[in-house]
Amino acid sequence: MDLSEPVTGQPTPVIAKPHHVDSTHSLLNTHDSNRGDVNHALSTAILNCADLTIISTDLDGIIRTCNQSALHRLGYDASEVLHRVTPALIHDPVEVAQRAKVLSEELGHRVEPGFEAFVAKARLGIPDENDWTYICKDGSRFTVRLTVTTLFDRSGNLIGFLGVGKDVSQQRDAERALRETKLRFESFMNNTPAMAYIKDANGKMLYANEQLKTTFEITDAELLGKTDTELWGQDVGATLHEHDKMILQANKQIRFEETVPTPDGTERTWLSFKFPIPTEDGDNLLAGLSIDITDQKYYQDQLEEHQERLQEAVAKLERISQTDSLTNLTNRGEFDRRLRDEIARAQRYQLPMSLVMIDIDAFKMYNDTFGHPAGDAALVDVAELLRYYARTSDVVARVGGEEFAIIMPTTPLQGAYLASERLRKGIQDHSWTQRPVTISVGIAELNTNAEDAESIMQSADQALYRSKKAGGNRATVTSDRD
Repeated sequence: MDLSEPVTGQPTPVIAKPHHVDSTHSLLNTHDSNRGDVNHALSTAILNCADLTIISTDLDGIIRTCNQSALHRLGYDASEVLHRVTPALIHDPVEVAQRAKVLSEELGHRVEPGFEAFVAKARLGIPDENDWTYICKDGSRFTVRLTVTTLFDRSGNLIGFLGVGKDVSQQRDAERALRETKLRFESFMNNTPAMAYIKDANGKMLYANEQLKTTFEITDAELLGKTDTELWGQDVGATLHEHDKMILQANKQIRFEETVPTPDGTERTWLSFKFPIPTEDGDNLLAGLSIDITDQKYYQDQLEEHQERLQEAVAKLERISQTDSLTNLTNRGEFDRRLRDEIARAQRYQLPMSLVMIDIDAFKMYNDTFGHPAGDAALVDVAELLRYYARTSDVVARVGGEEFAIIMPTTPLQGAYLASERLRKGIQDHSWTQRPVTISVGIAELNTNAEDAESIMQSADQALYRSKKAGGNRATVTSDRD
């Protein structure tokens, strides 16, 4: 259930219509004057235009009102929910039970794993905001950030509860991806033999890896926000700053040999690779990788080895940015870029091209039954099988939790279908450790109905949906109406 901000000020009534269901459900109803009609129409329009799911219930938990956004997102008609069901219809009972247990410990009394799990804190006037999984009519799920509040009539009597939710599925996925990317970045940078750093356009240090801090015996507190002049003195700082300005003005990578004294007073020479990093506001940052070449600068062969290592490190960092960390397949960002490129190439040379979307059947149940480590292992095995059955020219990517995609250049729809059937049967017949794993497949071809990345993905997704709806473990090609 989606439950929102507390009602403040003069309480407004929720007037139910027990014998009439209207898909335009206003939480504010007054009928005593023309002004009441205007208020009713205005509040209805606002609620139905809101990009939120807004649901109210009576004291027994029966849904009384539901805005258009909630109905649309959940896939229900008003007649299926109003005055008929409780929010249990759209909630995962496991989550509800877990929340009830947490509330019981927090509030010091037993909270039943049902409607009370949503409203127990609201009854006490305590703000309650949590993330919940909403289950749509078609079985799909999305995450909402839910706030609960109480509803009162004009006399101040409690008459129900209100839930307002915001879809945070993409936000949570983005946050998770950002955390994973940051962790990989930190791990890579802190294990590279080079000193790595990032500065702003004014030369203030924004980031330094462990190698730099260890070399100069300095902490983040002593380093970050400082300029080279403040860190290394006027002479050294001025030279380094001039190099940085050259990078930002040229807007390209430049290599320097730079001399900076270490804490013991020894002057060390560093081979520094400095380059700009573009930002959204247009003010480039400056990044650098510096290798100590004091003892090696006279040995050209050793210098070349360091350069080679640096190039490999840059290439590895680029691969990391393009690769899914679990399956080692192409990740979603790189898949989107490759799809656009392949579409442009196919259209330029009038070549066929097909897109295959793949989803593991009942994967949530697999995770729930055998645990997430086993689920991760199954994802890795599926990825290996997809890679095995795909051609070297195909682009195999992981585009979601248990969702994969294959770009098939120079391949018409029938060819893509035959290839998809081979990989589907190969996965079905594979010797699985826990239980058989199957996939559902949707296939679309580049044509006048699907002539860009968005439309061909939509067509393939629709075909995939039909495969899932038909029971899974099958491949479906797009139809003319897609």
